[in-house]
Amino acid sequence: MNNSTERARAVTLTAVNTESPNEDVQWIRTVKEGKRETIGTEMLSKVHNKKDDFISEEHLRFEFDPEDGQVSVWDRSGKFGVYIKYEDLLEVHDIDIILGETRIQIKGVDEEAEEATLVYFNVGNEDEQQEVIIKKNLQYLIGRTPSPENPTIIPLALGKDKFMSRNHCLLYFSKRKQQWVLKNLSIANGIYAKMNKGKRSFIEWDQLLRIGRYTYVYFSKEEIENSL
Repeated sequence: MNNSTERARAVTLTAVNTESPNEDVQWIRTVKEGKRETIGTEMLSKVHNKKDDFISEEHLRFEFDPEDGQVSVWDRSGKFGVYIKYEDLLEVHDIDIILGETRIQIKGVDEEAEEATLVYFNVGNEDEQQEVIIKKNLQYLIGRTPSPENPTIIPLALGKDKFMSRNHCLLYFSKRKQQWVLKNLSIANGIYAKMNKGKRSFIEWDQLLRIGRYTYVYFSKEEIENSL
């Protein structure tokens, strides 16, 4: 009998409940090329103290390709969405953004118009949305209790959100890109943008995905020795 050692890659899936973030639950799987798996209510029930009404039975599908070492994901959640964390700059035209537990959208964007409308509301309370007029010639510091050092920057508090940083992000209009841009200022909390529904997206290792109200998931690369 011949003995040899084959190195196989595995995907470590970690799910974290923000209501009890110190209690991580991990699944370690060796996913073969072309095999797809689904994350939904059944799998995530292991990390939930209570039911999350914003998670679908089949919320997120993922596939690991050991040849190129990439994880690809698909949003299958219906109306709820899957949100990807961004650490730096994000163009915010025509997409949904989550900051902490606050969802924001920018509407009325027009190349010739000098202003647009920032709409925001608490996740799950879309009926209680509020609006703020934003102007292209100004910059806005968004946060729980923003306090800009530069007096030309407008503070924009979006309510009492325990998951939003005091100075969370900077919103401004880029003349070069002709787009509204968010610059992340929060190391701990970050900016989350909604994935395109039904389209395949490639994600980085350990890049956080937010699903539902309380759950974050990420994929880590593992090396496992298999003796044959």
